Formats: sequence, C-alpha cells, structure tokens
Amino acid sequence: MVVWGLVVLLFIYAAIRIFKAITEDKYGSQRDRIDSLAILKARFAKGEISHEEFNKMKQILS
Repeated sequence: MVVWGLVVLLFIYAAIRIFKAITEDKYGSQRDRIDSLAILKARFAKGEISHEEFNKMKQILS
C-alpha cells in the first residue's frame, strides 16, 4: 500500500514538472524577446548604437 502511494506521488510530481517545463518554454521566449527589445532601446537611448544598428537589430528580434 505504501509503495503504491509513493508510485502515485512520483507520477504526480513528474506530471507537474513536465507541465511546468512546457509552460515556461512557451512563455519564456516571448519574455526574453521583450527584455531584449528593452535592452536594445536603452542602448540606443544611451547612444551606444546608431539608428541603423538599432533598426537592424530590432528587425532581427521581430
């Protein structure tokens, strides 16, 4: 009985981990893209990159 309980708990734990990994991957890339664009805008505002470089990098990120 205890063994079956552990098997069920292990199965539930594995299912939660898999679901969490899928969900994070799905939304993680969009969040990274938004963060990258914010960094790019900040670099342009500081004058670290030119307008042409900004547009080229922005197009690559889109």
